[in-house]
Amino acid sequence: MQKRILLISTDFFNYHQLIQKELESQGWQVTYLNDRPSGNTFLKILIRKVRFLIEWYLNYFYSKKIENLGVFDHVLIIKGEGITPKIINKIKKNHCRGKIYLYLWDGIKNSVGALENAKVVDKTLTFDSEDSEKFKFDLLPLFYVSKSSEKNVRPQKWNVSFVGSIHGDRLKVIQAVKKYLNNNSEFFIFVYFPSRLLFHVSKLLDASFQYFNQNELSLKSIAKSQADDIFNQSVAVLDIHHAHQTGLTMRTLEVLSLGKKLITTNEAIKKYSFYDNTAICVIDRKKPYIDALFFKTDVPSDYTDRLKPYELTNWVKKLTITI
Repeated sequence: MQKRILLISTDFFNYHQLIQKELESQGWQVTYLNDRPSGNTFLKILIRKVRFLIEWYLNYFYSKKIENLGVFDHVLIIKGEGITPKIINKIKKNHCRGKIYLYLWDGIKNSVGALENAKVVDKTLTFDSEDSEKFKFDLLPLFYVSKSSEKNVRPQKWNVSFVGSIHGDRLKVIQAVKKYLNNNSEFFIFVYFPSRLLFHVSKLLDASFQYFNQNELSLKSIAKSQADDIFNQSVAVLDIHHAHQTGLTMRTLEVLSLGKKLITTNEAIKKYSFYDNTAICVIDRKKPYIDALFFKTDVPSDYTDRLKPYELTNWVKKLTITI
């Protein structure tokens, strides 16, 4: 009889679809629930800023969602922004004959309700090394999709590229890198604003906004395949991690798996076994420095082999072993 798993996850850049597909390839029958009742921007703000005011609604919404789902052999919650301890306990009592795991791919400071949820699940895992040490969670870095490791050789159009959504001080960091490169390097920039409100607030409050061209800022995201195409035409890709996190971003592993160089603000990457300064340049987010030789040296020919432990296949296996 096929094992059943309940996957509760954010729909961030459709990574839940990749995870679901991999679970199914490993023999699981998957039922998916979004970890928020909707993608409405106002609701996101309420959950992240004043979740206690709408907890009654979250409990009501998810109680209705799960009441006819039956019983699962395993439950995997990824981030779980709108999921409460009351819902987890209800799933544990009525809908799960196995274990409930919580995986955090944001730092605790950016994961509302995570500590409360961690108290009632069977195991909590995190991508963040500092959170792992502080809260005694299992450390599990993020993943890349194995097909991305197939290099797509394209003419190098840019020395550096950045594709990502806006948060924290990202505009300031990108602007600092632009200033450092001093227009002597081809630099492709695509910054995605998930809402028009955030766009206009940034325009008013973030002084670095004025240094960007109109075509570098967008209210529409681009497909992962488009982003990969841009990266494949770049010598190096800029990664800007959240200042309050130490975990490696998804971008980190995806870019390196493409055989590309990485310029990152995350000093913690030096702790990982695949760190190699010919492939990875760590910069200060306020005063970036990139050695000119970094763009001229080749990435080691066996470099992508070092990343194999971080493939999605292995990541999923670690989140479904309940012994």
